[in-house]
Amino acid sequence: MTNFSTPEREVSEALAKYKMARISLRYRNWRHLIFFWSAAQRNNRIEAARKKAEFSVREVVNQSAEHQNSLRVLVSRQPAQARDEDNFLSLLN
Repeated sequence: MTNFSTPEREVSEALAKYKMARISLRYRNWRHLIFFWSAAQRNNRIEAARKKAEFSVREVVNQSAEHQNSLRVLVSRQPAQARDEDNFLSLLN
């Protein structure tokens, strides 16, 4: 297990929550298309959770220059495909 500095740990934890919210939204949309359900309320709750997670991760990432650098370090450790798919650098101001 990697021993992260405090800003890097904060950024890492916030990114994990944000990514899980995005995965949940993607899974729900796929399931909706397969079964042709009308689940607008549930989709809205999931989208609201994703937006809340995005707001939260933006707050953490943009707290300081050190937090922003921690994001850049974490992104640089990702495989190229994941880096392109996640596009976490878009969370910077």
